[in-house]
Amino acid sequence: MEGGLGATAGTSNATSTTMTLPIAPSLTDLSYAHMRVQDNGSATNNTGAVWLNGVNTTVSLYPNLVGGLWTGSGAKNIIGNFDYPF
Repeated sequence: MEGGLGATAGTSNATSTTMTLPIAPSLTDLSYAHMRVQDNGSATNNTGAVWLNGVNTTVSLYPNLVGGLWTGSGAKNIIGNFDYPF
């Protein structure tokens, strides 16, 4: 299945961001995809990451590939697509 984010956007004071998949993946290990991100309302030079953790429907979204924290203010934007088996 292609899990198309297209683009998500929002402003919050949270330093973490998640989304919920409609169908649980059939993964046994951590898997991730690369995304374009904006943090605190500005484009970054970092590649963001979408982490799928096993069969969990909650997906973690990160502003860089090492799982860093988002800025605790301003807009967070994630743009891209990813596939996962279910």
